[in-house]
Amino acid sequence: MIRRPPRSTLFPYTTLFRSLRFGRTSIRKSELRVLDALGHHSTLPTPVVYLESLLEILGHNDQRVNLRALYHVSLQVLDLFYLHRNRVYAELMDRAMEGIRKRHLESEDERHSMSSSGFLPVTNDLMFASTAVISCAAYLLEIGRAHV
Repeated sequence: MIRRPPRSTLFPYTTLFRSLRFGRTSIRKSELRVLDALGHHSTLPTPVVYLESLLEILGHNDQRVNLRALYHVSLQVLDLFYLHRNRVYAELMDRAMEGIRKRHLESEDERHSMSSSGFLPVTNDLMFASTAVISCAAYLLEIGRAHV
């Protein structure tokens, strides 16, 4: 026996709302008003948030890691990274473009994907930056142990 869904008392309202068109801006404002009414405050993700999350996962997966030292060195590397981030990303983009030229892959799609506008997702990826910072900090700690 096939059961029919119950008739909703909201049917007239749903057809009314389907006929209206809402823009992204009005939807965003409406959502922000709802969140504000609920008292919800969200923090913007920063590289430090990702850095702490990744280190917590790393410490959970490998208890031999000295998280305290890695955290402090990572914060120093992150400070240095942010002082020179434009130069770091420019060098990273140059290396990526060099790799494309070496492979002789000069299609229009690849050139656009590696243009400055196509490279924007890399420069805005905080998880990528935090992973690179932790890797550099781990490398520096390992070099420090080797020279002691």
